[in-house]
Formats: sequence, structure tokens, C-alpha cells
Amino acid sequence: MVLPPGSPRWASLREAARARGASVRLVPWTALAAGDHAGLRDADLVKLDSPGRCEETRRALVGAGADDPRGFAAGLQRVLAALPADVPWSTPPDAVWAMVDKPTTAARLQAAGIRCPQGFAAELEIDGGLWARGWDPVYVKLRTGSCADAIVFLQGDTGLSTVVPDGDGVRSVSPMAPLRAEALGHVLRWLLSQRTWVERAVPSVRLGFDRVDLRVVVIDGAARFTVARQSAQPVTNLTAGGRRADPDRVRALLGPRAWRDAHDVAVAAAAVFGARSVGVDVVVDPAGEPHVLELNPFGDWFPGLPIHAAQLEAWLR
Repeated sequence: MVLPPGSPRWASLREAARARGASVRLVPWTALAAGDHAGLRDADLVKLDSPGRCEETRRALVGAGADDPRGFAAGLQRVLAALPADVPWSTPPDAVWAMVDKPTTAARLQAAGIRCPQGFAAELEIDGGLWARGWDPVYVKLRTGSCADAIVFLQGDTGLSTVVPDGDGVRSVSPMAPLRAEALGHVLRWLLSQRTWVERAVPSVRLGFDRVDLRVVVIDGAARFTVARQSAQPVTNLTAGGRRADPDRVRALLGPRAWRDAHDVAVAAAAVFGARSVGVDVVVDPAGEPHVLELNPFGDWFPGLPIHAAQLEAWLR
């Protein structure tokens, strides 16, 4: 398992492994960032897992992309690209990066006939044809962002944002802050300087006034766990003010067909990327049609759910 040593995921995995009498070993991201791949060679299976919020890991990955203004994202991309192909990966490194990079994710899903939001990459300016396309509202987000990191929900000339101006840059806020005029322009200019993905908003079924979506954890071709999320804001991420919804209420809201279809499309999306374990975000529109919002290669674990036990059960067969 590739993780920072202090990650709660590592503690959870070790506990699950002890319960099964299995052996697991940690390979830190810092080793891979330094080009040390020795810890990968004699493993039966290697899973690349979340770098998390470990400062040492962040510095190492930023350092790996030090001559690129994208910093962490550039470093992660270079580290993944340098990994040996002849390792028994649970998800190949190139597929991990394809899920991190939103334009690549969208292109692969569309090629497979899987419904997902329309979008385009914007690096210098937001396309002047945005409104002519009828794309209102939209999400403007980091091309390689996660956990609702730097997202603006843009509707007309008003935005709701997970970041606000802070000097020449931005700082994170929760709940989302309303932005207009110069403050909105500042945040959008900063986003564009970082490489941006503009995504047409997909309407969601509502639980009361709250937007609802699903994080489906797919393990070896089966939807094994579902975390329903809800929020009065345009993002449902649990790190950005969203909260877990009652899965029974959400299942009743969607109805049996839409619930089944949402899980089937999550499994199909995981297969497109050859991912043996992945978190797939799915939103169901008011017509009952599921849309894959994104695949998170590190989004397949939640505290309190026996996900590591299920992974080991599948992989030790």
C-alpha cells in the first residue's frame, strides 16, 4: 500500500489485515517521489492510495514537479509516469492519473458511452462561447482538484465558491461563500492561472431542498458500499459542508430502477479505467438518469465502513 505512514487509512488496513492473518506493507509516497521503487517489486498487489494531508508527502510531490507551476499536480503526474509497469497494480498508475485529470476522465467515459457532464479545459480564459452554449449554471474547478478544492459554482454573474480572495491567491472556506464583481473575477483569474476545467452543471434530484448524490465504492467489479451525500450547497463533498444522507431515504427517493442504474454505471465506469477499487461519484437527474461526475482513485475508503476488510476479502481469494 502506497500511503503516508501516519495515515488513518494505514491503521485501518493493518487492523483489517491482522483480522485475516494477512501481511501488508507500507511504501511511502516520499520514496516514490525520490525514485525509490524497491518496495514495490516483491508485492503480490500494490495499491496507490491517498497522499492525504501529510505535509512531508506534499513537499516531496511538489519537489518532484518543482520546475512546473502546477506544483503538487505536476509532481504527482511525474511520479506516476515514472513507476514501473511490471508491478501488480490494483489500478495502473496511468489510470490513476487519468482519473485525477478531469478532461481525460470525461473523454474516456464519453468514448465508452457513459453519461457524464459536458466540459472543457480552460487555461487562459473562460471560453467566450460559454453562455452561447446554454451552459448556465456551470462549475469552474481545478483541472486536477479533489475534495471540492477550489470550486466556483457560476450562475449568471454570481458565484458560490469554496475559496475566496487572499492577497494574490485564495484561501479555502466552508460553507461556500457568495462572490460577485471583483472578488469573483479575482478567484476566476486565479483558477485560470492554475489550469481549469469548466463543467456544465447536471441537475440533481432533491431531498427536501438539498442536492443529493452517491459515492459508490466499486471493488473488483461489484458495487460494495454506497455513501449517500446531501447538501444545500452546489457541492456535496463531506469536506466542504456536505453530510451523509440516510441511504434508505435516498434509495426510496430515487426508486429501484434509478438506484440500480446508478450502481451499474459506477461499475461500468470503474471497468473503463481498469480500477479494482475506486470511488465513483454519481448524480441522478430529475428524469432518473445517472451521470458519473468523477472517479476518485483515492476515494474508496470512509472511516467506520469495513472497506479494507472487503478489499482484502476480494484480493486474497
